[in-house]
Amino acid sequence: RFMSKKIAAGSECIVLDIKVGNGAFMKNFIQGAKLARTMVNIGKMAGRKTVAVITNMNAPLGIQIGNNLEVKEAIDVLKGKGSKDLTDLCIQLATEMLNLCTKTKKEECQIAVKNAITNGSAFNKFRELVINQGGNVEQIDNPDLFEKAKYSVEVKANRTGNIIKMNTSEIGRISGLLGAGRSKKEDIIDYSAGITLIKKTGEYVKTGETIAILHTNKKEIIDEAKKQYLSSIKISIHKPKRQRIVYGVIK
Repeated sequence: RFMSKKIAAGSECIVLDIKVGNGAFMKNFIQGAKLARTMVNIGKMAGRKTVAVITNMNAPLGIQIGNNLEVKEAIDVLKGKGSKDLTDLCIQLATEMLNLCTKTKKEECQIAVKNAITNGSAFNKFRELVINQGGNVEQIDNPDLFEKAKYSVEVKANRTGNIIKMNTSEIGRISGLLGAGRSKKEDIIDYSAGITLIKKTGEYVKTGETIAILHTNKKEIIDEAKKQYLSSIKISIHKPKRQRIVYGVIK
């Protein structure tokens, strides 16, 4: 279905981000690679230049989860102020697209992408897209105008050590509990709800230190959401292995 929409829309070049890990539909690299090859082959059969990038979803990407929060984070990335993991992945995906469209060497494409962020042209293009689609560009220029949740509650570490695992799927479910998603189609999405991640996999925390902030308008679910968030992460005296963001590229 995803590929049919891209092809029907007339895209000549398609870059796919295939997620694998505990927060993705595909749980391991083998499954992800199989899906990636299938998608790339579909694109080629339709006469489209297609590349699939297989990426790590064993931990949340970036630091924001939720509708308004993620738009604000996207703006930060376009302005060169985003979190390193999200920014690095965006740069790689954009580099793959530029390479696919122009056949320019990847090193040169990456420089061009980074320059677009530095000189402001990436953000200006985003503004242009918002204007052309009838969006409120004032919120893009001043993200503080986005609606904020009534309650912003800190989640504090219950032990000292390194965060060695984050259950991304469970954290996504918790954001839905806060109001950022739907459990059934009739549910109304609260665009101000979500989670800000203060500490992520690989980081050292102390007991009582803030590791996340829950944003919601549902006061009655705050305590339960805090408990569930603490259950979704694992803190240990051991240090986790450093994980790559990108596992591979399939053409």
